[in-house]
Amino acid sequence: MPFFEPGLEELVGRNMKGERLSFTTDIESAVQKSLAIFIAVGTPQSADGAADLRFVKEVALSVARHMNGYKVVVTKSTVPMGTGAMIRRTIQEKQAHPTPFKRREQSRVPARGLRDRGLHATETASSSRRR
Repeated sequence: MPFFEPGLEELVGRNMKGERLSFTTDIESAVQKSLAIFIAVGTPQSADGAADLRFVKEVALSVARHMNGYKVVVTKSTVPMGTGAMIRRTIQEKQAHPTPFKRREQSRVPARGLRDRGLHATETASSSRRR
C-alpha cells in the first residue's frame, strides 16, 4: 500500500483475493464494469483561495465518455457545496450514450470529528446510519 491506514492492507488484500476489488489505469474498462465510481482527486487551492475543481471535472468528463448504464458517482467530502450538481451536469451534457438519471440521493459523512480515525470512522458512520 502506498500509505498507512490501520487495517487497510488486510482489507484490500481480502477483497482483491475475493475479486471484489481491482485496480487499473484503463478508465474505459473501469467505468463500464463498475456500478460505483469514486472521485477522490486533489482539489488544490486556486489563486483566489477557492478549491480548484479541474481534476474533478476531468474525471466527470471521462466517466461521461465511457458510461454504459446507471452508475453511482461518489465524491470525497472535502469538495465545496455544489460540486455534486456540477458533476451531474457535466455527465448529463457529455454522455456518449445518454443514460437517464433516475433519482438523486446524497449522503454526507461529516469530516469534522472523524479525522484521524480512518477506516474506523467510515465503519462507525455506516453503522450509525443503518440504525
